[in-house]
Amino acid sequence: MLVFIGFPNTIFSQQRTEIEIKNNINKSKTNSEKFQFEVELGKFYLTTNFTKANTILDQLKKNKAYNTSKFTFKRMLFEIQCAHAVKDFVRFNQLTEKAKGQLNGSISEKEKFDWLIFYGVSKQIKLDYSGAVSVHFQALKINQRLRNHIQSSEINRMIAWDYTNLNKKDSALYYSNRSIVFARKTNSKSSILAECINTQALIYKYFNQIEIGIAKNMLAIEIIANTTDYEKLSRYNREIGLSQLDIKNWGEAEAYFKKSLSFANQLEDQTQIGLALIHLAAVELGKKNLKQAKVFAFQAEAALITTQNSEAIGDIDNFIGILFSELKEYKQAASRLNKALVNYESIGNRNKIALVYHHVGKVLLEQGKYNEAENFLNRSINMRKEMKQIVSIHESYKVLSDLFLRKGNIQNAFQYLNYYVLYLDSNNLLQSTRSIAEINETFKTQDQLRTINLQSDSIKSAREKQELTNSKLENTQLRNTYQLITIVFILFIVIAAGLILKNYWNRNKLLQLQKESEMSQTLLRSQMNPHFIFNAMSVIQSYIYDNDPSKSSKFLVNFSRLMRLILENSSKEFITLETEIEILQKYLTTQKLRFEDRFAFEIVVDPLLSEIETLIPPMITQPFIENSIEHGQLHTVDNGFIEVKFTRDEEMLQITIIDNGIGRKIAGTSKKSKEHHSMAMKITEERISIINKKYTSSGFLHITDFNKEKETGTVVDIKIPLKFKDQNS
Repeated sequence: MLVFIGFPNTIFSQQRTEIEIKNNINKSKTNSEKFQFEVELGKFYLTTNFTKANTILDQLKKNKAYNTSKFTFKRMLFEIQCAHAVKDFVRFNQLTEKAKGQLNGSISEKEKFDWLIFYGVSKQIKLDYSGAVSVHFQALKINQRLRNHIQSSEINRMIAWDYTNLNKKDSALYYSNRSIVFARKTNSKSSILAECINTQALIYKYFNQIEIGIAKNMLAIEIIANTTDYEKLSRYNREIGLSQLDIKNWGEAEAYFKKSLSFANQLEDQTQIGLALIHLAAVELGKKNLKQAKVFAFQAEAALITTQNSEAIGDIDNFIGILFSELKEYKQAASRLNKALVNYESIGNRNKIALVYHHVGKVLLEQGKYNEAENFLNRSINMRKEMKQIVSIHESYKVLSDLFLRKGNIQNAFQYLNYYVLYLDSNNLLQSTRSIAEINETFKTQDQLRTINLQSDSIKSAREKQELTNSKLENTQLRNTYQLITIVFILFIVIAAGLILKNYWNRNKLLQLQKESEMSQTLLRSQMNPHFIFNAMSVIQSYIYDNDPSKSSKFLVNFSRLMRLILENSSKEFITLETEIEILQKYLTTQKLRFEDRFAFEIVVDPLLSEIETLIPPMITQPFIENSIEHGQLHTVDNGFIEVKFTRDEEMLQITIIDNGIGRKIAGTSKKSKEHHSMAMKITEERISIINKKYTSSGFLHITDFNKEKETGTVVDIKIPLKFKDQNS
């Protein structure tokens, strides 16, 4: 399903006011300057008044000074954005394809980046999400050269939405988090950051985590609450209203749709006006106020009929078809649903087509046309399965159950009812959201009933005795007393259970903290190897005896910084990858100076890990690097080397340590080497075990020979969960 997620922020972010932009136009000395500011004014109006934005576009087209190749592509990009803003997706796709034919050597990388963003959106509109990912990754490569935070935020946001529609939740959230990280680095955060957070809200809703989605929507609104960005304010409020509509919270839904309508009116955006009115009609339909629903529906149709938005027009025909079905005007319902089908087919929106099939099936069922109804309902189910859009399938199962029940086929009715229940159980969109008003109360009632049932026999017996011996008044008083006792007893059980659980949780937490503290001390002791410190001090002493202040100073500065870093960071659970790399560089440099440059080292880092400020357990690699140098005897090997690589493997951080030393077999003949290797293994495995338990991950440590034939050298592979700074914040 296509969800409108806003036009790209890379093209425009609200930095200047309308007056400032107009002043810049008047001060312009060249056509290039004037054109630039006129386009900026047009993009400003895309957030405040669509009519004025279209006026600017017309002026740009009519101005003969701009009818040169120098301005053509830039003007076309603005025209594409205007079409996208008013949701005229047919024109948007046509213009995007037309611009593709004008790409040439004179087009700047920035302009090509902007076009690729739109071309990817065009793929999204056509539901070609794999194609959209491919296009947007081309834009990502260009931006790696341009290194623009606004563009970085935008392209990551678009890729996140591509992966959402491909049902890849982890990748969607990963790229949406990256978009937020870059948005926070921009100078004009509000508009860009709000759009990134709102896109993340849509991602959470797509994957049925509606509470998080609503919270993100509200945060996005809060960020732009004091701006004049009516387009976003209208859209965000409408999205929250839709979430409230899903959980049948009619009052809240109506309030948000009215806010959306108000901002859409200020924007003069007929599409958003029409959509807000459709949803207000849906609220009235939900409340069974069919008369008012009809009024809103036809107002929505009057607004949308002026647009070229086939999907929105299809939405109003679909809704009016549902409304006529509720009014039992089945002929008119079928006619409207058929019109909706034509509009959805014209843009290839298979999700909406499946929705219409479902509603047609319901209409045919009410008309008693069971075989035809079954056919349409099955077509809806199969189409949704093909698209892996199973959220609404359960509704079709429910209708099919009703259909077979009416036909007297109890077995099939029960089967489809069972399918309905199974899908309902797995449908977090319905369960988690309705729990706000329903499930909490259900659990409270069930808890009370369970406690009451345990005492039911004794309470019933006591009541019967009291009813036999006391008057009606006394009976009433005793019933009240027993109710009070029951409530107190329930509270006692709940509090006792809570205290037990809290005590159990605190005990486990204390044990975990104790284990982490012990590991921290063990780690510190392992890093502060007395032999290493002694040898390092000996090297400094030898430099001093040799009267070489330059080397001794260099060694001492490097060594003291290393000690400081170890002492400062050993006790922390995580440090930044940048700090870890500095520790490794200082340690390896110290060792290299100590052994008079008789081995080489290299530290390789995936650039993406640096961009997202990756976190890592402190000095997790150091014991193995020490093994390589001290026990692998790198200084005795020709062309000795050690390489440390940090890469990303899906949602895991891959750490690889490679050396070409004498190998584990020969080093193992030394008892001291064997014990040190065993201790390094044990410490690291325990650390990974703690991380796995705490973050529910599957990290591991694996050691092999570098040269398997000669059994020389060592390769250490460590995998731990990928964490980055923005996650913790």
